[in-house]
Amino acid sequence: MRRVVTTAALASQMVNDLYSMAREDLSGGREFNLPTVLAAEEKCSRADAVQRTAEVHDEPVHRFEAEAGALAATGSP
Repeated sequence: MRRVVTTAALASQMVNDLYSMAREDLSGGREFNLPTVLAAEEKCSRADAVQRTAEVHDEPVHRFEAEAGALAATGSP
């Protein structure tokens, strides 16, 4: 159960990074969201970094769906 909740939290944080990009752009260079990190680390465009973030996000979402489905089949939350 803890792994499923942690996986959901991780996926939620990645979505938050995408939604907060515009606000963080106004922060005077103090950006710590995943797209910004990916753009710097992988030396890619911002659009490519956003796409890559979405791809990275999908992995824990699929893991959550599989694990939560298995837990739901064993009993009530």
